[in-house]
Amino acid sequence: MNAIPDPLFRDVVETVHNALVLTSDSDSKAKVDLFRFDKELKEEKEAYYKRFLFSDSKHSPLLVEGTPAQYSENSPLLMGYEIINNAFDKCSSVILA
Repeated sequence: MNAIPDPLFRDVVETVHNALVLTSDSDSKAKVDLFRFDKELKEEKEAYYKRFLFSDSKHSPLLVEGTPAQYSENSPLLMGYEIINNAFDKCSSVILA
């Protein structure tokens, strides 16, 4: 770790993991402390990830009203990939036209 001028989070986690692997057969207090530190790092990273998972702005996808599907008894039965392929073909024909 001393060789890295500005260690990133990934570098710290990797070093901690490697140390835990190397001391897997040990029951020392240092290993227990390192294990706790590793757990705290993971919890901190998870909390950070969850904080920015959804937007709080007016553009949040959670604020979009859903549109129910509209179909009739005569509507064709298609697989999902067929619907996506048809939509892609229509979009690409508009772009290329």
